[in-house]
Amino acid sequence: MKLKLLEQEIEELKKQHNNFELELWFFDETGFDLEPSVPYAWQPIEPIEVPSSPSQRLNVLGFLTQDNKFESFCFECSVDTDIVIATLDKFIPNKSSKKRVIILDNASIHTSYKFIDKIEQWEKQGLFIKYLPPESKKLNIIEILWRFIKYTWLPFSAYSSFKQLVTEVENILSQIGEQFKVQFAT
Repeated sequence: MKLKLLEQEIEELKKQHNNFELELWFFDETGFDLEPSVPYAWQPIEPIEVPSSPSQRLNVLGFLTQDNKFESFCFECSVDTDIVIATLDKFIPNKSSKKRVIILDNASIHTSYKFIDKIEQWEKQGLFIKYLPPESKKLNIIEILWRFIKYTWLPFSAYSSFKQLVTEVENILSQIGEQFKVQFAT
């Protein structure tokens, strides 16, 4: 029941976004390293060799709208509450004067005391946080974007070195909304 109400609320926010009444952004983090993301699927019995090795990790924090407006922030360190707060603080002045709603999951780095303490300040700046309930990742459309990057757009050659991986990921991130788009159902 709660999930249905939330789905309806998100649909209403999407309509308001489409009518230019507010900006609706979906936020999440993902990471890339030299161990390719290979979804399980049927394959022939012959062995398939995929280059893979332990490596540094490129963490990406991203903001996405349903009309493919996108902003990302990349880090080669662990992501914690302080990094998420700094990212939101940097994101705020880049937007228009409209009310902005950020939809995100309830990961511990989004629900820590330090994060919660910032919400009132962000609201005074026109940015409102909307949490998704547990086990509802499907409502966060940026998850679809991450899957496209990892399973479709990122070339196999990206896994040859960490430097190459960073170059390829940053190339894709810089072209989301232009060369790389996700068609979301309306």
